[in-house]
Amino acid sequence: MSIDKIEGIFGSGGSLSKVLAPEYEWRPQQLEMARTVGRTLEHGGALLVEAPTGVGKSLSYLVPGILWAIRNDGPCVVSTYTKQLQDQILNKELPRLQRVIDRTVRIVVLKGRSSYLCRQRWDHFVAEQGGTVEGERVQNALQHWVDYTDTGDFADAPPIAPADLRVLERICSDDRFCATQRCKPETGCFYKLSRREAKQAHLVVVNHALLMTDLFGGRGGLPEFDTLIIDEAHHLERAAAQPLSFSVTDRSLELVLRALGGRGEPGVTDDLRKVARVAMSTVSRRPYLDKLRGLESETAEVIQEVRRFWIELQARPDYPGPNESRRYDPSSVPPIPESGAGLCRLVRSQVTKLQHALMEVREQFDAEALPRTETLALAEAERRLERVTEQVAQLEELITPTDRHRVYWIEAGAAGTERGDRRARTRGPRSDDDSEGSGELGIGDDLVPSGASAIRTVPLMVGRELQDRLFLKKRSVVLTSATLAVQGEFRHVAERLGQREGNYESLALASPFDLPKQVRAVVHTEMANPNQPQFTKQLAEGIIEITSVLRKKTLVLFTSHEALRRVAGHLREPLAAMGVRLLAQGMGEGRHRLRASFEESEPAVLLGAASFWEGVDFPGQDLEVLILARLPFGVPSDPVVQARSERAEAQGQNAFNDYYLPEAILRFRQGFGRLIRRSGDRGLFIVVDPRLHQRGYGAQFQRAVGVRFQPMPGWREIVSEGVSWFRLSDEGE
Repeated sequence: MSIDKIEGIFGSGGSLSKVLAPEYEWRPQQLEMARTVGRTLEHGGALLVEAPTGVGKSLSYLVPGILWAIRNDGPCVVSTYTKQLQDQILNKELPRLQRVIDRTVRIVVLKGRSSYLCRQRWDHFVAEQGGTVEGERVQNALQHWVDYTDTGDFADAPPIAPADLRVLERICSDDRFCATQRCKPETGCFYKLSRREAKQAHLVVVNHALLMTDLFGGRGGLPEFDTLIIDEAHHLERAAAQPLSFSVTDRSLELVLRALGGRGEPGVTDDLRKVARVAMSTVSRRPYLDKLRGLESETAEVIQEVRRFWIELQARPDYPGPNESRRYDPSSVPPIPESGAGLCRLVRSQVTKLQHALMEVREQFDAEALPRTETLALAEAERRLERVTEQVAQLEELITPTDRHRVYWIEAGAAGTERGDRRARTRGPRSDDDSEGSGELGIGDDLVPSGASAIRTVPLMVGRELQDRLFLKKRSVVLTSATLAVQGEFRHVAERLGQREGNYESLALASPFDLPKQVRAVVHTEMANPNQPQFTKQLAEGIIEITSVLRKKTLVLFTSHEALRRVAGHLREPLAAMGVRLLAQGMGEGRHRLRASFEESEPAVLLGAASFWEGVDFPGQDLEVLILARLPFGVPSDPVVQARSERAEAQGQNAFNDYYLPEAILRFRQGFGRLIRRSGDRGLFIVVDPRLHQRGYGAQFQRAVGVRFQPMPGWREIVSEGVSWFRLSDEGE
C-alpha cells in the first residue's frame, strides 16, 4: 500500500476534500491516523489509536483497510460495538469511499445466526403453532415479510409484540438445520447467502460479539482473514468476556425444561410424536405414545424440583438481599443448597430418557424417506435436548466451581431497569449478535433477565485469551476509540487486553476542537455527597433552576438507576409546569425513542444512565448543558469489581490507583464526549460531585478532558455563570 496514495486522499488538497466539498474540513489528525493505520496494515503488528471526536477516524481506517484489501485480494474485517456505527459505515461512508477510491468497492455487514430467518424452522413453527393464539399473531405479523424478504435479516422485519419476541429464537438460523444438504444459498438460506457475499467483499463489517464468537469458538462464519480493525475498542474486553460467561436463572432453567414438552407446551415429545405417527406402525406406535405421555409427566415433576431448588436457595440465611449479590469461589463452600447436585442428576436422567426415545423412533424409518416436516421436527427435538444439556452442564459448574480465574456469584433479583428495557426492545434473540451493546459498568450485565434470581460466572480477566486467540493469530490488528488512554498512556487498557509494552504501537491524537473556548466547565463544591439521602433532592432543585433560566436542552448522566428515578420524581411536576419535557431512561420509552424525543423537544431534560454515557450524538443546540451526577467509579460491592480489586492488591498494585481510578477516568471522558460533537458546538459542563474539587485525584479527571474547571459554591452561581457564558458565546458568533 502506498502511503503517497493515502496522502493524496487525505491531504489538504486531496481527493477527499474535493469529493466532500464544500462541507469538508481538513484535519491533520485524520491524515496522521490514516498514515499510521496504513503502515500497520502493510507491515503487520498491533496498533492502539486514540482518536477524539471530530478527528474523522472512520475514514482514517476505512480508506487504508480498503486499499490493503484491493491490493491483497482481502478481506479486511472491521468490528464495531454498536449498530449505529455499522449503519454509518454502510450508509454514509461507503458512498464516499466509492467516489474517492473506486466505485466497485464492496462492504458487507455480517451478523450472527440469530439475526437471520431460517425458512425451514419457520415452516416447523407454523406447523407446530398453527391455530394457537400466539402462532396466528406471529404469522399475521411476519408471513408477508417471510414470503418476500431478500435478506432474511430480522432488523428489516415488521415489529412483533414484546410477548412474542421469544419466538424469534425458534425461527432464526441454527447450525443443526444448516447442516442439511437442502440448506443452501440457492434454496433460500439467508445465513449462508450472507457468508457467500462476505467472501466477495473488500471490507466485512461485524460487531464485537460476532467477532468473539468466531475467535473463541469458530462459529461466527467469518471468511478467512488476517487483517482486523476494531473500532469502539474500549468495549473489546467486555465483548471478549461474553462468550466465556454464563449464568443459570430460575427462568432460564425452567424454560429449557418446558421445551422438553408436556402440558400443552410445544417441545421434544411433540416433535417425537409427530415423527412416530409417520414412521411407526400402528402396533408399535401406541406403546411409544404412551411412553411419551409418561415422560411428559416426569418432566413436569422435574420442573417442580427446579422450583423447589430456587425456593430453597432463596430461603438460605446467606442469600443476598434484594438487588444484591453474594460472591463465592472454589476455595469456599458455595452458598448453594446441596440439593443442586441431585437436581442436575435428575435433569440429566430425564434428557437421557428422551434421547433414548428419539433413537427409538429413528430406528423405525429410513432417514431419506422421511417427509420434510418430520425431518424438521426431529432436528428441532435434537436442538432442544442439546440446550437442556448445555444448561445443566453450566449449573454443575456453578454449583461446584473449579476455575480460580473466574468470578462466581449469586444475584438476587436485579433492579436493572436498563436491562429490562433492553429486552423489551430487542428485535432478535440475544446470542452472538447483540450489536447495540450494553452500557452498564459491570462486565456481565446482559446475562440475566431483569428481576431474575441467578447464579453467574464471568472470567476474571480476558487478556490471555485475547493474546492467544487474537493478537498472536492475526497479522495486523488496529484498535481505535475516542477513549483508550489514561493521562496519555495506553498501559492500563493494553494490559487488560493482553498486550505488554513493546508488543504494540500507539498513537494518541489531539482533539481538533478548541475545547477551552467551546466548553465552560464548573464543579459544584457544596453539594451533598452523592451517597447522602438529600443529594437527589438538591440535584433536582439545581436542574430546575438551570432549566428555568437557561432553557437549554440538558442531559443529566447518572451511575445509578435508583438515583435517576428519585430525581425524576422530584422533577416531573415542576418541569411540566414550566413547559419543559422530562425524559428518563428506564421509565417507559426505549433508548432509541428517548433519543428521538429529546431531539424533537424544545426545551427538554433527559436523565440517562448506563448506555447514555456513550454512543449518543446530540450536536449543536440538541445538547448545550451536560450534568454529571457523580464521578463514575465502579461499585465496590459488584462481584467483578471486588475480584479485580483483590487481584490488583495480590499483584502488589494499589487497587484504587491502578484499577478504580483509571476505569473511572475513561468513563468520565466518555460522558464528557457527549457535549461537543462539532467544531461549532458550545456547552456548559457541570459536575455536581464535590470530590472533583476536594480530592487529590480530582486533578486527574480535570486534565483528562482538557478543560479547566471553575469551583462554584451553589446553583445560583452556576446559573449566573451559564448565563454569562452563553451570552459571550452568542456575541462571539
